[in-house]
Amino acid sequence: MKAEHGIITGGSSGIGLEIAKLLIQTGANITLIARDGEKLEKAARELEKLCPEREVLTLAADVSDRLEIEAAMMNSCDRLGTPDILVTSAGIAYPGYFLEIPITVFEQTMSVNYFGALYSVKAIVPLMVKRGKGTVVLISSGAGLIGLYGYAAYSPSKFALRGLAEALRGELKPLGIKIAVVYPPDTDTPQLRTENLTKPPETQQITATAGIWKPEDVAEAIVRGLEKGEFAITPGMEMTLLNRLHSLVSPGLNWYFDRLVAKISKHHRSHGGRIMNKSTREVAIAILYQSDKILLQLRDDIPTIVYPGVWGMFGGHIEPMETPLETMKRELLEEIGYVPTSLYEFGTYATEEVVRHVFHGPLEVGLEQLILGEGWDMELVTRADIIAGQAYSKQAGMLKAIGEPHRLILVDFLEARINMG
Repeated sequence: MKAEHGIITGGSSGIGLEIAKLLIQTGANITLIARDGEKLEKAARELEKLCPEREVLTLAADVSDRLEIEAAMMNSCDRLGTPDILVTSAGIAYPGYFLEIPITVFEQTMSVNYFGALYSVKAIVPLMVKRGKGTVVLISSGAGLIGLYGYAAYSPSKFALRGLAEALRGELKPLGIKIAVVYPPDTDTPQLRTENLTKPPETQQITATAGIWKPEDVAEAIVRGLEKGEFAITPGMEMTLLNRLHSLVSPGLNWYFDRLVAKISKHHRSHGGRIMNKSTREVAIAILYQSDKILLQLRDDIPTIVYPGVWGMFGGHIEPMETPLETMKRELLEEIGYVPTSLYEFGTYATEEVVRHVFHGPLEVGLEQLILGEGWDMELVTRADIIAGQAYSKQAGMLKAIGEPHRLILVDFLEARINMG
């Protein structure tokens, strides 16, 4: 396929970046749009290495912010001209149980996945129409073909892209604009690795029944589909069958998924949807962050405390018939007299001894407004402190270690925030 200019949102990694690599090798100049400036520059270097003679423009913008994305699109067009192809690849996913996912996650997911794509299309298509040609590629998901357990926030946003694509196809075709919608299977991208941190065990079992694609293979399937003029691009036989025979295939899939869920529920779940194992303790802990720092508690140095005298996250044991989120709110009130307006499920970390349900949320007040009800000290620690495994305590007057189980979780969290762009 031939293009002089391609714009890719979410182009700093994953499928978006791989599409950019294929486009630039056909002679296209590229605009990459994502939130993380450092990741954008790294991606640009990869593209420039492939084709030094082509121009690569990087623009940091949040696709869910209409004014930001409109400004980025106009900046791109001013610099490189109206694009021949627009690919909307930016997206987020927070799998979890419907009853435990805050409503803000539903809103944020729709804002990024659907409205982020809509804002981009709305900004660029009028320019394409004026020129009389152009291609728009909306990256949906296999979860946009069938609703999956644990994806109550994600699937609707991807179904919405299917509806948008189908509505635009007929309306814009007479104006010279081609529309394509892509339904990728699970793909080895930073987003998938972030998803895996919060996937319920049932969702993990269901998604494990299908293979994981490489992003470059998905990108090649997309370009082949575009070259053939396909509207619905479905990499792999599973996605193709699901798209073409949905009404026939989905009842059987739902029956199979129900059996998987029932099997897991029988052995691993009770009390309203959380992992239970009588041989382990269950706790809920919170990652409270302020800018690039995270609030930690220095535990009392007494024998009855697990990991005494080290830094750790705030939280505590889950009481009978209490959900992890209920525990988290109760513990934060008891320990610092504060609960963030929004708490999101980050993931579950299980060992033979303890199951840790991890939440995260913004710390929207200063330390002076917190009341330390438990522990010896509290402090906002930096990424460097976490990597080093120790942080200074004013109360102790010395460096104190960060508990290793909590440190590893914090490293995962920091990496996930980077991967999300």
